[in-house]
Amino acid sequence: MDWGGRKACIGKESQMDAARLDEVTTDQAKHPKVLGDSATDHPILSLPFTAEINGRHCLGTGISLVRAQVAGLLDPAMNGQERLVRLSFAFQGFTVSLAVECRIDMTGGAGGGAVLVFSDPTGDHLPQLRHLLNGWIAGDLVSLGQTLGVTTQPGGPAARPAGGAASSGSRVLSRLFGTAAMLALAAGLVAATLTLVYVRSYQVTLPVPARIVAEGQVLTALAAGQIDYLNPEAAEGDVAFTLRADGGQVLAVAMPCACTATVEGLALGSTVQAGDPVMTVHPEGAPMTARVNVPAERMFDLAAAESATLTLPDGRRIAARPVLPLPTPAAREGDTVPVTFVAETDVLGAELSGALAEVTLTKRLPPLLEPARALFRALGG
Repeated sequence: MDWGGRKACIGKESQMDAARLDEVTTDQAKHPKVLGDSATDHPILSLPFTAEINGRHCLGTGISLVRAQVAGLLDPAMNGQERLVRLSFAFQGFTVSLAVECRIDMTGGAGGGAVLVFSDPTGDHLPQLRHLLNGWIAGDLVSLGQTLGVTTQPGGPAARPAGGAASSGSRVLSRLFGTAAMLALAAGLVAATLTLVYVRSYQVTLPVPARIVAEGQVLTALAAGQIDYLNPEAAEGDVAFTLRADGGQVLAVAMPCACTATVEGLALGSTVQAGDPVMTVHPEGAPMTARVNVPAERMFDLAAAESATLTLPDGRRIAARPVLPLPTPAAREGDTVPVTFVAETDVLGAELSGALAEVTLTKRLPPLLEPARALFRALGG
């Protein structure tokens, strides 16, 4: 191989490139007026772009590293003048804009256009413009730095990856999974909304707990005063308790039967009001019930309730119903009415005597909210 001749050839090419660069940067008068009319010109590409000149937009018909040709109506007075031209290259999703100082030459323009000769082809715009032109020639990915990217070739069978079928299958599965997830989320939101409406609008929890006691008779205070004597072990007919009324008289209550007596949390000297329970008496082996003093304003909720639930401290939930007929509500606001609940099934054992239970009333539901109640109960509510 003739290495000497090859070096000489390379040297000549370098000199020619230098001469071209000198020509476009030093003497603007030597620029060819029409694109492609000189052997020293750079390749002309049909990369789509627009040019903004003095507020007017022209359509680009060709561009190289040293000049561009545009079509559009321009002011003839700008012929031969230098203007700052904004070249815009629109891609899918973003636009690249380059500001280039150009000399406007209208002698070679077609259809009212002009040739824009770059005043400084090696200016700040050169790296980006060269990258765009090289990408357009190669048909590969065009990117600026590491932030933007787009392919300039239309997507077709040749542009798809080898694993196109597998990728398509993955996309289908991904879409199906996403759809299923969205449907599940929507169903969960609907269920949560219905459950919240059910709990807030159709369930009432009494503000005071019930006490589990044996079914029997309640001995109440005959007047307001203080407990002066208390004997839960009294025999039938003997004095069970005495009450010193506020007026000074002493009132005595006899044991009505030979049965077991339970004091309602009182002691000697305790102050009571008329009607307050003092002692509960019941025969041996009497079934257990739940007794609660219901506020007078909640009596209508109790009357309209479809069912009631007793929640014990250990978490057990027991279906119950009030003993009918319901007592007449008190006349004064803030007064309470004693109500007795019995379990729907015999599940209240004697070991629960004295235990507290939360009372929840459930109103009658429209058919639309029946699934919400079923879901609420399935979740342990």
